[in-house]
Amino acid sequence: MNNFEKHDTAESLADCHSGYALAKQALELREENASLYSLIADIRAAAGDAKGRLMQDEFVAHVAKMRKELAEAQRQLASMRSV
Repeated sequence: MNNFEKHDTAESLADCHSGYALAKQALELREENASLYSLIADIRAAAGDAKGRLMQDEFVAHVAKMRKELAEAQRQLASMRSV
């Protein structure tokens, strides 16, 4: 094997390793994305939008409204207990 063939083989191995590393990273990112999408779906379901029909800004407003209603209900309950 001459020097050119050695260099070409080493370069091919480096390219192969680099390609493997990129493929592994892409797989890890896909898994992470799937996990995040699942988390978002779970949050939407818990907030009453299981089918994901609300747009993002509508969903955020929906959750804010729910939180406001909860705070009001807690205030009313506290005032009823103090009577």
